[in-house]
Amino acid sequence: MARLNDTSALTSEPYSEIERTTYSRKIDNGYVVCTSEYNPRTYTYKKTERFSPTAPRVGADGSVRDSYDTTGSAGLGGTKRYLNGDV
Repeated sequence: MARLNDTSALTSEPYSEIERTTYSRKIDNGYVVCTSEYNPRTYTYKKTERFSPTAPRVGADGSVRDSYDTTGSAGLGGTKRYLNGDV
């Protein structure tokens, strides 16, 4: 598969046929978060498991964030502060 340039990557349609599954299970000291991904076009399967000390949050797109992870929650103002106003 060819790598997309920046413009193509932003404007192209996502691969809607990729199947993603995410679930978590409680263990004694936290949670085990399992994520799997299957691409029927390339017949590839990927599964990961990781530990999370707190209950994870699953987004509408299937992405998983730990409840203590605040990435992306600052909004545009936080992004501008992070970039020192260089936007």
